[in-house]
Parts: sequence; C-alpha cells; structure tokens
Amino acid sequence: MYKEVPGHFPARVIPGAVLEGTCSWLEMALISLKAPEERAELRCQVLHKGRKKDFLGFCRLAVP
Repeated sequence: MYKEVPGHFPARVIPGAVLEGTCSWLEMALISLKAPEERAELRCQVLHKGRKKDFLGFCRLAVP
C-alpha cells in the first residue's frame, strides 16, 4: 500500500482524480463491454479532454 498520495487534482466531469504531472488526459464513460475468453473489447465515450503541456517525447540526446 502507498504511504504517500501523489499530487493530483479533481477530474472535471467524472468522479476521480488526475495526476498533477500529467501532460494531457481523457475523462471517459464506458458505453459497452464484450468479454469473450481471449480478448475483451471496451467501447468508451470521451466526456472531457484536458491538456496542461505538450509531451516532448523521450529524447536521450544531449542538448547543447
């Protein structure tokens, strides 16, 4: 069990939280669920899109 809760703020549309350090997030509602034995299929509807900053990727090159 975690001893500390990471920084977060409330989601806007759904009950839940968004991690403080995230670049962007989607708040979704489950529309349908098909769960056969091999592979589950979940269909969702996006209720809200949030964005704080651009994701610049994982670049291992040194920048002068």
